[in-house]
Amino acid sequence: MARAILALLDDPRWRGQIARAGREYAALYHSWDLVATDFEQIYAAAAGASIADWRLELGTHRPNYWRSAE
Repeated sequence: MARAILALLDDPRWRGQIARAGREYAALYHSWDLVATDFEQIYAAAAGASIADWRLELGTHRPNYWRSAE
């Protein structure tokens, strides 16, 4: 592993590729929209309601253009 780390430190192009891939992964799988959707689903399930009912009850109904995991 140490050799791989040293090789990475010596190769700016490879570092750049890994950095871009890491940023892309984080944007795809850990965006605030996804986190918010996950929390909404957890809270709705804990309240025993569907996500749509939960949003209406809280007054947080999202317009159609808002991304949703439903």
